Amino acid sequence: MTLDGRMEARVPIVIPIYLQDAKRATRLPELALTENVSATGARLVTKWRRQPGRQQRLTLLSGDTMLSAEIVYCHPIPEGGYRIGLKLLERSAGWWNEQAVPPRASPTMRWAQMWRQTFVSPWAKSRG
Repeated sequence: MTLDGRMEARVPIVIPIYLQDAKRATRLPELALTENVSATGARLVTKWRRQPGRQQRLTLLSGDTMLSAEIVYCHPIPEGGYRIGLKLLERSAGWWNEQAVPPRASPTMRWAQMWRQTFVSPWAKSRG
């Protein structure tokens, strides 16, 4: 067991995922980034605050992998956004291997860069 009470080590990998409240499936999912992952959980950087105890659905951008999870904690980040700890409700070793990206900058900077590439750039191009 590690010193912080976890049974296994987390892998520091950045993966863009869709995060959606399991009870409010009609709301659009949020695009978020992982900071670290394991077969039993993950820590994410998100834009929106979420309630501990709420069930969520994690979906890789490819749409191939969908996992159910429960929010363990939600802490504000000084530069904006939130860090969320998730406990996976089913163990899934290697679920992150599909879309892993090596970390380079701070989680907030990576999230902002991904947001610009995914949403702002295509919108700006379409406006001509």
